[in-house]
Amino acid sequence: MMHCAQAQPEIYVTTHDYERLSALADFYKSRRRGVLVDFLIDELERAELVPAAEVGHKVVTMNSRVRIMDPDTALCRTVTLVYPREEDSLRGKVSVFTPLGSALLGLPEGARMAWRTLDGRTKSVAVLEVEYQPESLGLDLDSAAVALA
Repeated sequence: MMHCAQAQPEIYVTTHDYERLSALADFYKSRRRGVLVDFLIDELERAELVPAAEVGHKVVTMNSRVRIMDPDTALCRTVTLVYPREEDSLRGKVSVFTPLGSALLGLPEGARMAWRTLDGRTKSVAVLEVEYQPESLGLDLDSAAVALA
């Protein structure tokens, strides 16, 4: 999986999401399953890291529910960005380890992201609306992690 030649939008990832996703990606790479996380790793490396309390309310974070559109087909649907074990395509739960999930992470509302598939096709997604984001409700996972330590 790789980025397309066109300019990619800026993305914003909370420090909590970055730390947890980086650890999971490292685990998958150590198990020789890196192809599953290469795109995610690329996205994490180019992301602007922000504390959870400071991330924009209209940015896709982990466990956000978003209305998206496939610009090629104009098909719209609502999905929730989740960790791999929570994936459930029938309920609209998309793993961050999928190309779609990796593309959504950190995108602000109104942005569009394109990527190239392993077979060379270009796919893209547009974020129409961030319907729910945990951080916008004050669910500051960075502070919660410190409090539990």
